[in-house]
Amino acid sequence: QETRSVTTANGTFDIPVAPQRIVALNDQIVALPLYELGTSVVGSAGRVDAEGKTFMRGGMDTLGIDYANTDIQYVGQFNALDVEAIAALQPDLIIGGTYTHPAVVDQLQSIAPTLVIDNGALGLIETLRTLADVSGQSGNFEARYQRYQANIERTKSFIGDTAAISATTTFMFPEADEL
Repeated sequence: QETRSVTTANGTFDIPVAPQRIVALNDQIVALPLYELGTSVVGSAGRVDAEGKTFMRGGMDTLGIDYANTDIQYVGQFNALDVEAIAALQPDLIIGGTYTHPAVVDQLQSIAPTLVIDNGALGLIETLRTLADVSGQSGNFEARYQRYQANIERTKSFIGDTAAISATTTFMFPEADEL
């Protein structure tokens, strides 16, 4: 594949211009945004519920997806990755965050370029923009972001003067329950 150079929190790497097989080392922060942008996510770290069933945190709630109804394969939890499962997927790009142990990142580098995205330092929008950039979906992200900004402006014009608005939230609990 044609490659290009990118710099992330863990260095500068040559990555595919248009990655075809991405493994996400976090479900909610990495896999879901990549999936929504239309990238080819072949594997993702996830969660395990009390019954031992794997799931992507927020996947069903936000996009209606999980391991059972997509081609995304479970590759362990973000803090207990299955390196062999990741290698078996033959990814051309692996994306994680600062929560990924540096020794694991080094090990994954032997499989495919492994990028560490520092979402804490970047903030939400720049994290999403970075994920779009490294996955070859920058144009898609920018179009969606512009639509989002336009929706905010339409909402502001509908609401009017927000200084004149007050809101009260009440929580009701059965006797003796606590929040």
